[in-house]
Amino acid sequence: MRNPQYWLFLFMSFTVLFELYSVIIYYMDCESFDFSI
Repeated sequence: MRNPQYWLFLFMSFTVLFELYSVIIYYMDCESFDFSI
């Protein structure tokens, strides 16, 4: 029994996690760059 809403929820949660991870990596990169200078 494959539920389309389940896959949609999975995809959305994965997208949100990926966005959050990208933002954190970007912020840490800026911080390290700031400390570097």
